[in-house]
Amino acid sequence: LLTPDRGYGLQVDACFTAQGSRLIFDLTLTNKGQQPLVGFALQINKNAYGLSLADRLQVPEPLVPGASYSAQLPLAFGGVEQAINDMQIALKTNLGVAYFVDQLPFHLLIDKKAVIEKQEFLNIWRSVTQESQFAVSTAVTSEGALQQKLAAHGINFIANRSNPPKNHLYYATRTIFGKALLLEVTVSPGAPGLHVCIKAEAALLCPPLQAFLEMTLR
Repeated sequence: LLTPDRGYGLQVDACFTAQGSRLIFDLTLTNKGQQPLVGFALQINKNAYGLSLADRLQVPEPLVPGASYSAQLPLAFGGVEQAINDMQIALKTNLGVAYFVDQLPFHLLIDKKAVIEKQEFLNIWRSVTQESQFAVSTAVTSEGALQQKLAAHGINFIANRSNPPKNHLYYATRTIFGKALLLEVTVSPGAPGLHVCIKAEAALLCPPLQAFLEMTLR
């Protein structure tokens, strides 16, 4: 994610992982430069998920040339949200501040144990006015195949509504921080692809959810 030429000699390898309902930023710092590094500080900028670091980065100092240090930093929800899907990260040392970007895999945000009943789905659907509609180019148009693909990521089938020749399929789940994600998938026999309408209790989740569905339903 961060190469030594951009990190003042510091290389960063990192990824986001999930431990139950907790998100973890797993990173390894390697000093590829010629000088010892001290004064480490890490910050995640405002993002669509309201994520920030729950603990500060504590690196045994100095990190001498050739040395590495690995850490697992827990993340906290509830921070200020901003319409930025990428995770923009700043890392400070005694040599300066370096910036890098990571992607948070959306499937890590889905609570695979979440259950939304039909009436609750209807109530939320009616109360959320903002929606996002898009087409997905895919050969997967059977109800069974769609249900299987979405269920694999914890997005569960709720109901269907026939409006010949179209069929509307409804799915729902929640994020691990409790926000409902609702889908209407319209299948038109003989027509290529799908039409998808999504609603989220947190509107900023719609763009990353759309990107996730476009990839998942291909």
